[in-house]
Amino acid sequence: VFPRIIEGIRACMAALSAVMPAPSPTVPETTVWRPGNFAYCYLIVRGVSRAARVFVVESTLCQTVVAAPARFAVNHSGDWAESHDIAVQPSFQLACADGHTCAVVFHSLDTRALVAAALPEAMDFSTPDGKCADPTQDSVLSVYLCEAGERADRIQAVSDMSGANKFYHEVILATENFPFHNNSIILIPDLLTKEECHILMDGANDHVKSIIDGSLDAAGKPQTRPAWLDIADKPSLHRLRTSKIGSHASSLASTIMIHRVLPFFEQNLPGVSQTLFGQCSGLKEMQFLASPQEPAVNIYTEGGEFSVHTDKCSVTVNVLLSEPDAFVGGGTAFWSQDSAATLGAGAAMAEVRDESVLLRPRQGTGVIFNGAVEHSGRTTKSGIRHLFVCSFDLGTWNLGMKDPMSVEAERHP
Repeated sequence: VFPRIIEGIRACMAALSAVMPAPSPTVPETTVWRPGNFAYCYLIVRGVSRAARVFVVESTLCQTVVAAPARFAVNHSGDWAESHDIAVQPSFQLACADGHTCAVVFHSLDTRALVAAALPEAMDFSTPDGKCADPTQDSVLSVYLCEAGERADRIQAVSDMSGANKFYHEVILATENFPFHNNSIILIPDLLTKEECHILMDGANDHVKSIIDGSLDAAGKPQTRPAWLDIADKPSLHRLRTSKIGSHASSLASTIMIHRVLPFFEQNLPGVSQTLFGQCSGLKEMQFLASPQEPAVNIYTEGGEFSVHTDKCSVTVNVLLSEPDAFVGGGTAFWSQDSAATLGAGAAMAEVRDESVLLRPRQGTGVIFNGAVEHSGRTTKSGIRHLFVCSFDLGTWNLGMKDPMSVEAERHP
């Protein structure tokens, strides 16, 4: 009898382990990276890794901005830029100690990925004629703050390729963290293609234009603005529900949420799915309850920002739709769940504590987090930034064959 009981216990434990995510590795407490330090890591784009020697620009326990050799630029297709490609991110010429110059790009990455020991075949900084040369600290900091405008797009990075995940990677917000549930942001590369990003952007832009063009004065300026177009009376931030910007956009939103995000949880985070929704499969058959006025496309023009808030739903999905060079500034700031972001109730942006992470993902990357995470949209300094947004819960009502997104449109006409 006892062997059977023990065997049953083992089977139960194995089943539980299969649906529970492994805890995130904690940030090494002994490693403190300072501006001017050199470090090593593997940088990964679409599963292709390259070892790099990088220069630390600024660093916290959770996120580090580095200058990397210009060979670590990303092209317009989202792959590593080769010599004949036009990189989507600009490179910058920096002064070196020996009087030469070297070209670099700036990335933000997981601090845990950095190591002091040299990695095999790591690419180093070099002059135009191929000689190794290190940039000076003054040159790096000056260019990053001024010429680069503190822009550093997030990139997947690891210290050991055995820890790389080709389906998603995690951004932590504190040393104490657990995948998705606590101080954890999940990034899904290429959740949307470039073409799909443009479908949503173009639909939103055309809809706004069709509304505003119908109410111009003699000088060609809008006479009135529909109240629903702005968020909190801010003319620099607009929100358009995907159901209002064309059938193609509405269908795409349904595909993203029902046929990509939900299967992602089932296949990659079954334990999270079990905890959130009470089951780790069959999520498509559950009732999809989106936050009011979502899914939507947020359009940030110059001065557009979103104050600190929580979404209070089980899951939030954000996707940057814009080309990376379409705007300056922006990004989403996140705060640790261990402490409040603001210094007091109703605090203004100036009274907000420093964020744990400022995230600027690549176009089409899915950014997924829980509804208790405080976050804000950083000010867009120029250009236009488009963001797909959808926060949702799942209920137990079986929708049968009816499209869950069409039901959501009926709930919020």
